Amino acid sequence: MISTHSLTTLLLSPFHDSESRQLPIVRRLIDPNDPLSATWHRALANYAGALAVPSPATDPRSIEALRAAGWDIASGVDGVDRGLWRMVDLALERPVDRVHFCDLDRLLHWLIRFPNELHDLPSFWADNDLTVLARSERAFQSHPGCQVLTEGIANYVIARRTGIAEIDAFSGSYVWSRRAAKAVLAAPGPRDLRFYAEAVMAPYRSGCSVGCRIVEGLEWETPDQYPDKIAALGFAAWLADFESPAQWRHRAELARVFVEAALS
Repeated sequence: MISTHSLTTLLLSPFHDSESRQLPIVRRLIDPNDPLSATWHRALANYAGALAVPSPATDPRSIEALRAAGWDIASGVDGVDRGLWRMVDLALERPVDRVHFCDLDRLLHWLIRFPNELHDLPSFWADNDLTVLARSERAFQSHPGCQVLTEGIANYVIARRTGIAEIDAFSGSYVWSRRAAKAVLAAPGPRDLRFYAEAVMAPYRSGCSVGCRIVEGLEWETPDQYPDKIAALGFAAWLADFESPAQWRHRAELARVFVEAALS
């Protein structure tokens, strides 16, 4: 049997920070007096490298802080898919055995809240071609209703298709073998945000082995970026403003796209 630690894994993270809201957290990764810096470097030791792909609109200060924290940086592209498919292609250019995809804002929250859980991922991430890091019920319910309801519908459809009850395609975090990552790239559907459904469905359809690991750290991360507004308005008022009609429409449209991808 091949040792888990003899297989190399790339950490791959899309990053959007046009208003530099994540800059204070990223700077903590490079502050030697901040415990989060040690936590990050402990987690980084699990990987053969970390590749961040910022959107073109991301504040250059956030990009440089990431670079200083040990991330390689690749230029992101605009598009309806936010450049997500291209990121997988970039990852496969690296000589690694696996790719751990995780939205960077979620990764930062995970580091802050459940660092030991993140550090322990290598103990199981080679068990399948695709390991879905699935939110616990508590972590899922930390999200606003507009996400819980719409993502719940799409996850229900995907669970029915795959036969995996705990599947969570929209956690924003997956570990793919090279075979699974190539299956994602080969998915025939439109290049849009159905990426998050195809991250799971494409490897499943191609015959890859699929497993889930329930985690606590993939809670709702967005409030981390608005501490001043939350302090000024109170969380309830800020949340009511966040769950605007436009946000509900956006989430409902995403659910439609996700279900379409799952049923294709």
